[in-house]
Amino acid sequence: MAHPTVRLVCREPENVLPNATPEPIFGAWTVRRPPCRFCHPRVVELAGRLAALCRCTEAEAVLQALENEIARTESRLTLAERIKPLQDRIATLPRTGLEADKDFLDDLCGDA
Repeated sequence: MAHPTVRLVCREPENVLPNATPEPIFGAWTVRRPPCRFCHPRVVELAGRLAALCRCTEAEAVLQALENEIARTESRLTLAERIKPLQDRIATLPRTGLEADKDFLDDLCGDA
């Protein structure tokens, strides 16, 4: 099975992979790269789609996606951090001094 062909636009031959062959149009170089090797077919499909959108290899696309997901997950606030502003706002409200009435709450919920 032949490896997929990836076209890289590069004007400096020293920055191109060793198996690249020059093309006269636009200074492009054609490179044969091995396919992305993952066990799950859906991973291969998504890696290919992301690689096509990013115009990079499947491995680079997977690496970028993993790095982005790790950064997103690490920057996510915990539940305690998310509800802290609400707790602070409730704490500033004045106390009514009234006690909770079980009969009233049961009636409110329909548990009379």
